[in-house]
Amino acid sequence: MATEEELSSIIGRLSLREGEATRHSTSSLTATRIDPFLTIIGKLHCPRVVTHDSIATHCRNIWSLRRGFAVRPVGENLVHFKFNDRIDRARVMQGEPWLLGRKYPLVLQPSYDLSADFDLCPWWIHLYNCSLDLMNEEFARFAGNLIGEFVEVFTDANRNCIGRFLRIKFKISLKKPLMRVLQFEHEGRDLNFPLQYERLAEWCYHCGIISHVESGCPTKPPSVGNSSKSPEYGPWLRAKGYWNPFVSKRPANVLDPFFVPDDSDEEVAPWSERQFH
Repeated sequence: MATEEELSSIIGRLSLREGEATRHSTSSLTATRIDPFLTIIGKLHCPRVVTHDSIATHCRNIWSLRRGFAVRPVGENLVHFKFNDRIDRARVMQGEPWLLGRKYPLVLQPSYDLSADFDLCPWWIHLYNCSLDLMNEEFARFAGNLIGEFVEVFTDANRNCIGRFLRIKFKISLKKPLMRVLQFEHEGRDLNFPLQYERLAEWCYHCGIISHVESGCPTKPPSVGNSSKSPEYGPWLRAKGYWNPFVSKRPANVLDPFFVPDDSDEEVAPWSERQFH
């Protein structure tokens, strides 16, 4: 049996006959359309197929919305969220990234277009070693676009970015290696700015790609003997929870109501690991 992707590829190679080659307009249809302000399409990046009921159960527990939502399957690990409240939907979009089972990214698209790009996921990073004159929104946008696609930068009430690090949100490609450092030439000096990622999912210490680990990496050559070479990626890429860059000790959970620290003992959802093995 052909998959949906295979069907699309097959149709694209066909010589269409009479009745097939005509493109029909839907502009005359009067049926109620989907409200785009109450809709999200979500793609779970997981090596196993997960039921839409399991995805819905996990999301209900971590989102804790006022008026809830309904879920319908629209593809393999692809679901349609129908919200009952626009504010709930906005909170969910603002709270990205979401990790199911603390491992697998759930990428959201604020539309009903099933052909949207589900390989780009918004992510918060910490950019360290910035000089004070570079801790501003202009440089954050410049740096964010070097890493991926800039979304926003964390600022205080006065739109000030100066702190222990720059906290930048950008869209990361789940098919590309994580970036570990940015290098700049600034005022005659060569500067290295290390990166750390908040709520980082599982990733491969060999190739740096999210959603698989080193033991299952398709690009890692078979090991010969005991290799003493240090991995190119490691746990040092994961930021320790979420901290407000403008203070030294206090966690600023109030700024992100959905956040659960990485070292928390809280059980975020009744998630069965058996679904992934």
